[in-house]
Amino acid sequence: MLEEIRVWSMERMYNQRIMGEEWDLDIFPTIRKELKDNNITQSGYQQFEVRFGNDAFAVDLIRRIWKCRSIPCLHGLAAIAYLNHNAESYVAPGFSKQSFLSSYTYNVHPLNGSQMWPKTIYQEPLPLKKKDYQTDQKLNEQRISTGKRAHTISRVKGLQESSTCRGIGHKKSSCPGKAHVQDLVQAPVEAHIASRIGKMHVRKRKVSERIIEIGLSKKVVPK
Repeated sequence: MLEEIRVWSMERMYNQRIMGEEWDLDIFPTIRKELKDNNITQSGYQQFEVRFGNDAFAVDLIRRIWKCRSIPCLHGLAAIAYLNHNAESYVAPGFSKQSFLSSYTYNVHPLNGSQMWPKTIYQEPLPLKKKDYQTDQKLNEQRISTGKRAHTISRVKGLQESSTCRGIGHKKSSCPGKAHVQDLVQAPVEAHIASRIGKMHVRKRKVSERIIEIGLSKKVVPK
């Protein structure tokens, strides 16, 4: 799907650029086409009321004021054409040929097929497991006939994964690397406990020695 979108974008960018280069004027053809559908009523010098169907729009060319619908400057261009003025001097830059071509200046570069892409060191993702809908329907019928709940799911087909070693095909209780992991975890814990006990013995010995020193210093020498 992404490949189809890329090819479509590449073709559209090229076709739009070629189409814009073939325009003979600097105004969009859609705007020139809609100018013919506008009815113009002149109110004063360079002041008009432009009607498009049931809608009316006020245009003042002197003050460059016009209220448009979806396309800016459309009704102003209708009044400009009525006075035989140069419409290119009034049109907004966003509706010029130069602006259109600048939007399609860049190209979507072509790419080689997937068979020519560089190989990576990572493992390719596996496809999804094909689901057997007929087997599921038979199991549902058996559950209904035996009185079991229809939303219960069997784990026979599911792949078990161990939370200890992240291996597939076994679970945590039967993991072959469970003992090794326990040793790796238990050894630092035992070493930490032994160091704490040793520090406690050293602290107690220092406290007892300090008590003895204080007691000896407080003894009164007999006369």
